[in-house]
Amino acid sequence: MNCGVYIIRNLITGEVYVGSSKNLEHRRRTHFNLLKAGRHTNKKLQTAFLKYGEEAFLFETVLFCLPEERFLKEELLIASFDSFWNGYNSTPNTRAINDGLKLSVSHRKLLSESAKRRYASEEARRATSRACAIAWKDPEFREKMLAKLQSPSVKKFRSEAQKSTWQDPIIRLRRISALQKICATTDYRNKISSANKGKRRTLVQRQNYSRAAILRYQNEEARAVTSAALQRPDTKADLSKKRKKTWKSKKYRKQISTSRRAMWADPSFRAMMSQKIKEGWERRKQAS
Repeated sequence: MNCGVYIIRNLITGEVYVGSSKNLEHRRRTHFNLLKAGRHTNKKLQTAFLKYGEEAFLFETVLFCLPEERFLKEELLIASFDSFWNGYNSTPNTRAINDGLKLSVSHRKLLSESAKRRYASEEARRATSRACAIAWKDPEFREKMLAKLQSPSVKKFRSEAQKSTWQDPIIRLRRISALQKICATTDYRNKISSANKGKRRTLVQRQNYSRAAILRYQNEEARAVTSAALQRPDTKADLSKKRKKTWKSKKYRKQISTSRRAMWADPSFRAMMSQKIKEGWERRKQAS
């Protein structure tokens, strides 16, 4: 049997690359030929090879297995060696997912526990952040990832994953708390302001923002959080200053006027506003 899982070990640092193949000897020759030519697709492994030399790397067969089992065994070894975060593997489980293989509950649990252990360390989180920043500076990597992220299947998958994640009360509370801390800083608000300055939103984007805002304000918790944020003295001062500045612009006043006319031309919007005004007057009568 020549099918199995292998590692390429750096004898100096102890870091490894985990892989699998139906023909181990052919894969070994392919790896080292590409590394010697400086054309290996794995940037981390290629960089280390150029730094330490061929003598520092050893190809080892870890186990033999059936061809249909090799991806799952490879991923278990990636998690075991922690070679995605502290080694040369570029992905923890992408190939198995792309080949249509489903991970077992125990396998997913192992990967989850491994990730939690890594992220428990502040140093590991910073190292991951630095590695991602370096990777995204590579034009080839950036173009490849952006093309993948823009595909309809990936967009749908990420959207469904985010929706299911936000339904968890603990995760929701943790994320809201983190966002409140970030948004409260002046540096963050200035950065967002400068990034959005001069950008024109498309009609589809404006409609999406509008629908998202309506759904958000239907949640009592979200309304309470927003109300509390708006009552802060620094927020009030910032809003007052911005309103005075924006209302001095004739172009802005014209845009607001045109937008309000379009809103009030919508029968459903007029009916909704009429109902809210009636409810407001009823509350005032009851209060008096």
